[in-house]
Amino acid sequence: EVKLTPDEIRIPGEISLDFGGFGKGWLIDTIGKLFRDNSVGHFIINGGGDILVSSQEPIELALEHPLDPSKSIGTTRIQHGALAVSSTIKRSWKYKGQQHHIIDPRTGAPAASDVISTYVRADSALLADVCATILLIAPELEQTLAQAYNLKTILLHPSQFPNPAKTTRQPI
Repeated sequence: EVKLTPDEIRIPGEISLDFGGFGKGWLIDTIGKLFRDNSVGHFIINGGGDILVSSQEPIELALEHPLDPSKSIGTTRIQHGALAVSSTIKRSWKYKGQQHHIIDPRTGAPAASDVISTYVRADSALLADVCATILLIAPELEQTLAQAYNLKTILLHPSQFPNPAKTTRQPI
C-alpha cells in the first residue's frame, strides 16, 4: 500500500521511479521562476538538453542530429520559451527484443513507434518535455497536441536518415 503525506511518499518493497518524462522540465521551469522572482530576467537554463530561454534577443539553438551528435538537422530561435528533445537512441536497455527507454504505459514495454526523435518548442519546459515524450509513444497525437498547446514540433523517423553521414536541414 502506497502512503502519501505532505512530507513523504512511502512505497512498500523495491521500486524504481524515473521522472525523465517530466522531471527535468518541471525543474527547469522551477529554476526559471526562481530567477524571475529574484529579478533575473534574462537567462538560458540547459537541463540535459531541455532548455528554457528568457532573452532580450532570440537565441539560435542547433537541433542535434539523432544519429550523429556532431551534426545538426537545423536550428531554432527562441526568445522566451522552451525546447525539449526526446529520443529512443540516447538511453536504452533491452526488453523482449526491443531496445530503448521510452515505456508505453499502455503496454509496459518500450514504445513501438517508429519515431526515433522528437523536438518540441513550447511556452514552458515542462510542457515541451512531456509532449516530446508523449510524441515518441503516440506520434498520431502530433497535430492535436500542437493545436491544443501552441507547440512547434518535429518528429524524425529512421527512413529520413538513410545515410547517417548526410545531414538534412529542417527548421522548427
